[in-house]
Parts: sequence; C-alpha cells; structure tokens
Amino acid sequence: SSLVVGDDAFYPLAMFHSKTSQPQLPFPRNILVSSNYFRPHWAGMGDRRLKNMSVVVDWRPESGSEKYLLVLSLAEAETIRRLLHSGELGMYDTSGLKVDRQPLSAALAVRTLGGFLLDSSSAFRQLVDVGSHLSGLDEELSGYLQCLRFFHGEMFFSDAELRLVMKSLAAAPMNDRKLFFEECLRCRRRERKEWADTPVARLFVEEAEWESLRPRALIAQVKANLTATLSYSSNKRLERSRLEEVQVAAVARGDEDTAMLQEVKIAELDEDVSQYPGDLKQAFDRFDVDGDGLLSRSELTGLFKAFGARPNAADIAGVLQCLQAQGEAKPGTLSFDAFADGFGQPQVEDADMAAAEAVAAWWVCPNPNCIACFNEELKNRPEATICVYCNEQGRPDLVAMSILPNAGPPSGSWSCRVCTLNNPESESFCDACGTARGAVVGGDDDYE
Repeated sequence: SSLVVGDDAFYPLAMFHSKTSQPQLPFPRNILVSSNYFRPHWAGMGDRRLKNMSVVVDWRPESGSEKYLLVLSLAEAETIRRLLHSGELGMYDTSGLKVDRQPLSAALAVRTLGGFLLDSSSAFRQLVDVGSHLSGLDEELSGYLQCLRFFHGEMFFSDAELRLVMKSLAAAPMNDRKLFFEECLRCRRRERKEWADTPVARLFVEEAEWESLRPRALIAQVKANLTATLSYSSNKRLERSRLEEVQVAAVARGDEDTAMLQEVKIAELDEDVSQYPGDLKQAFDRFDVDGDGLLSRSELTGLFKAFGARPNAADIAGVLQCLQAQGEAKPGTLSFDAFADGFGQPQVEDADMAAAEAVAAWWVCPNPNCIACFNEELKNRPEATICVYCNEQGRPDLVAMSILPNAGPPSGSWSCRVCTLNNPESESFCDACGTARGAVVGGDDDYE
C-alpha cells in the first residue's frame, strides 16, 4: 500500500500544466496530484477547468521520515475519509466482489489547505501527536500547503507564508510564476480575478519593487476605466455624426418629422457626451484646476477618484514616483507628457478612421424588395443615408447603429422576390407562391 511518484494514479505537481503554453514550476516533489483531479492526457475539447480543492491528504510512508501531500478529487477524498472512519479496506476480485478485508495500515490524514487536521488513521496517530488541529504541521509541510494555496489561486498571504512559497519556487523565473498563476486562475471559477493589488503580486516582482505594487495596481485600474470612458465617448461622437447625416438627408428630401426626431436625438447625445472627456488631453485638462499644465497631488487624487480608485496620500506619492519623468520641473507634480506615457493613448482614432473609410464607400442595398438588391451595378452613393431605389433600406452602418431601421425581412427569415412573403430560413421555396429562394424575378427560376 505505497505510492510511488511514477505511478499512473498520481503525478508530481511540478509536472502540472493545463496546456502546453503554461510553464511548469519546480514545486516540491512530495506534492502529488491525482489523475482523477486533473488528467494530464485529457483528450476533450475546449478550455480545461480546474476543480476547487476542499481538502488534501497528508500521507506518511511507513518509515515516517518523508511527508507527502496528495491533491485528490472530491470523490476520492470522501472515500479516504470513509476508510479512516471504518479503519479497514476491502479486497476485491476481478469481478468486483469483496473477498476479504484488512485493517488500514497506511498513515493518512485529511487536512484543509489551512493545515487543520480533520481526520486521521491510527497509523498516522502513532507517528504524529494529534493533540491539536495543527498537529504535525512543521515548516516543511507548511511550505507544501502554501504552494497548494498558490496553485489554488489564492491571493492573500502573510509575509511568512509568502516566504515559504518563494523558498519553494526560488528557481522559477518570476514571469513563469505569473503566467502559471494567471492560467490556473483563468481555469477556475472565481468571483475575483484581479490580483495586482493583493499580496500574491509580490511573488512576481523583485523584493525592491514591492513598495510600488499598490501604486501600479491603482494606475492599471484608472487606465482601464479611462480607456473605457474614452472609447464610449468616441463611439457617441461617431453616432452623433451619423445622426447629423440622417438629419441633413431628411431635410433635403422634405421629411420634417425625421429631421425633428434626429434633432432631438442629437440634443440628448450632446448632453450625454458633455459629461465625459473626448481624449486624453481633455481628461488631463479637466482635472488641472489651476490650468498650469501640471497635476498636483490633490488634482491627481481627484482624477483617480473620478475613475474608480480610492488612493490615500501615500498611494499618490507612489503613483507620482512611478509616473514622474526624470528631471520634472516641479517635484510632486505630473506633466501631461508623463501622464500620457503612464496611461497610454487609447487607440480610438484608428476606430474613427476605419468608420470614416466605411462611410466613404459606395454601398449596395440588401432589401430583397428593392430592384437594386445586391446588384453591384446599382449602388448607392456614400452620402446616401437611404437607398435611392426603394426609399426604405437605410445605409448598413446606420442600420448597425440602430439609427435607421432595416427594411429587410426579420432575423431568421427570407423574403420572396415575387410575392414578398417572409419565409423561415429553413424553407427553400416560398410557402405562398412556390418561388425558389433567391430566384430572380422574370428569370428562368420563376414558377407559373
């Protein structure tokens, strides 16, 4: 009843990776993973998922000189606990019938990831004095448990616990630790995925950089929110330009109702967009209260709070130290150049340019009831907001933005070109007149 590292049932955690691109870390060789917890040669499709670890098994071979931690599936852990309670195990023949039973001689104990002892066998109690819930928890075993907490995606460690993990993973490059942790976290169901402002982040940087971890996490948070805000503002400005096109076109053809409707929408959009900066410079200027071209500590604090962060005075000092350019004219302030370098220029201009290029192209009407439907020889000019042939179908980019309705059939259906009935996508012939789907009116495909 002994387990060997090379057995098929278990493999070292040091050999674990959920996919080939995930680096393997030099975890202690005495941490073993059950193939039922995670099968290395799993041949399924899609993303791998890692189960949560409720408990682990502390196994001491007969000599008692070595300690092993076993990562099991929940069903295996339940079986182990049943064995510990009954104190015996059954012997089965090849047909699955129990033919004998014998006492459980293995030294096994079930622990939580925090090291608390839940159950143990009599052989384990002979080797370890189980007078408390933390019995048998020496520095070696504590290091194994902290490694498993790291593998489990936990983020909050004490300084002493971090030192144990660092000691075990000293040979692993810091970037490999980070990639391993992020991939394990991605494969687990966790409410929290952000770890940059938690103690585990110390494992991924040099000790000299530990003091800058929280300021850098705050910068990353503000940068993400600022980028999302500028992207929203850019999309709304693009929508406004489209509304203006529709309004001008409606005025030109004498459609006063549509023109008035677009004017109301433009006014509502202007009120909404006025609340947000249009670009990085506007965001900077909005919080540069004294207009000196520099953000002071209080002004920078206001900017961070406006974009979802809650820094204290020490955090702002750290942020300035991370972002401030060398030779800054006024210490304790932030220039726009340093601000732009730290937060990055969001790529919103490229999106605007691509949208402008799309509008500059001639377009084909997709309305099946239009004589120009998908006819490359009957295209609409770029400035046309509604098809000039049917006066129903809006320009594709305006339809995509829900500014103009789509004149075509409802989603999941097609329109007959003879009787204009909308038929389900699954049908190949019109239910009313029998015309084949896609038949050209007046062509050979028409039915009498």
